[in-house]
Amino acid sequence: MRGIFFFTFLIISNISWAQNGSIRGMVRDAISNEKLPYASISLVDFSNGTVSNGNGAYVLDLAQISSFDTLLVSYMGYETSIFPVAILMKDSDLYLKPAAINLSDLPIYSRDLEVKDILVLIIKNFSRNYPKKNHHQRIFYHRYSTTPFNKENEIILKKSNFENIDKNSVAKIVEMIPDDIVQYQDAIIDKYSFGDSIKLVPIEGISLEENSNKDLETQIKEKFKSFSDAIENSLLDEDIYYKIGSGIFSGKIDSDDQNLEEEDQNDSEDSLYFLVTTRYLKYDIKNLMTVAADIDSKDWEFVKSPRNYNYSKELTLFNNAWVYKIVFQPKEKGLYEGVMYVSVDNYAILELDFNYALGKNSQNFNLLGVSHSLKYKGARVIYQKGPQGYFVKYINAEKNEFFSLDRNIFLVKKGKRFLFDKELNKVKLALDMSFDTNSSWELLVINDQLLEQQPFEDIEEPKFMKFKKEFIYDPKMWENPSVIVPNEELQKYKRSQ
Repeated sequence: MRGIFFFTFLIISNISWAQNGSIRGMVRDAISNEKLPYASISLVDFSNGTVSNGNGAYVLDLAQISSFDTLLVSYMGYETSIFPVAILMKDSDLYLKPAAINLSDLPIYSRDLEVKDILVLIIKNFSRNYPKKNHHQRIFYHRYSTTPFNKENEIILKKSNFENIDKNSVAKIVEMIPDDIVQYQDAIIDKYSFGDSIKLVPIEGISLEENSNKDLETQIKEKFKSFSDAIENSLLDEDIYYKIGSGIFSGKIDSDDQNLEEEDQNDSEDSLYFLVTTRYLKYDIKNLMTVAADIDSKDWEFVKSPRNYNYSKELTLFNNAWVYKIVFQPKEKGLYEGVMYVSVDNYAILELDFNYALGKNSQNFNLLGVSHSLKYKGARVIYQKGPQGYFVKYINAEKNEFFSLDRNIFLVKKGKRFLFDKELNKVKLALDMSFDTNSSWELLVINDQLLEQQPFEDIEEPKFMKFKKEFIYDPKMWENPSVIVPNEELQKYKRSQ
């Protein structure tokens, strides 16, 4: 009876634990109590996990684990430690001890390799270390951007014979543009990969929408409803079309995806949600993983163009194995500074942190009143070893870019004729505007499983993902607890009224 009672107690405890939602804590140095950012936290079988954020904070969704599970926590230069989940009920902070390094254990050949030799081996072994595999991954995707709107920006109406488009209506719209244009999207998505094909199945999405953005959108729709309706109707009218352009450059307004607006209008909860095409999400996620974490990335010049960099090398421990810590600084033609941690055994990059060095920028363009500059770019990447090699576990990417436009643009309504099409209406605007946008992305692979072809074929990818609109950051806004603790800036985020 005592054994039955004890077993029942464990079951009840486990059920109540799972219903608790999430557990939150910090990853710290056991000696100095210093917070450890971007520590890797996984179940011992790597079936589930997360990372600590830039402040060392972590959160675990208890719906996905039980009090019987054990966590494996690792950090460069520290002893990898295990923590029974049950003890986190009393103290959720995770303390790691610095690793004791004994160079006598290091093979002689590993000491003699130069950095340039290691870089060659990274490239040579990349496809074997990071094989393309057929798998099902549940991922957390985050995108955040902010663009201050310069009040010196000008939109001047130079000509209009469209109804309801005059200088006053244009001026009112400009006045309504918020001081800071913010976009915030979080999503949990199932990603299925087989060969070169990818399918996404959205699970849950959250968007923090600027209230002023929403008001602006509503006002524009109301003010120019007849105008936008006319453009949409022209897509079905063989005798009428619209052209938009600047100077000698112009093109017809067309639509390759007319169903988006139709589905959006048919959504009974349109005021609470908005739709994003799955195709766009797929492109953004694939681009993020390629640019930040793949050997084919143009940004990986610090691996593929060593003549443009200075390097230093030392040794450390990770998961009780030797790792090269390679620090790089750019020469005149290099762009990035940073550090990479490379396995001594197989030359796999285990972690990577790189960003534009001070004074570096790229993609500078200035022609015909249009200018652009990429002023900052950087990423942190963490890989995890699975049964078939390494895969991307976590990416944190950032960039800052400047864009300006000093040109006239026009929109023309035309009627088709036998020889020359007739201009029916025209609006012409003079634009003198500049934008400085900061963008950031996070991607976390929560779990990773192998996938067979037939289950992949059976997956139906929806055309759109629905994002629920929220107006202030709140951990409770998720039906499932967040899998990455937002940084302090996002936790303080509140829509401007």
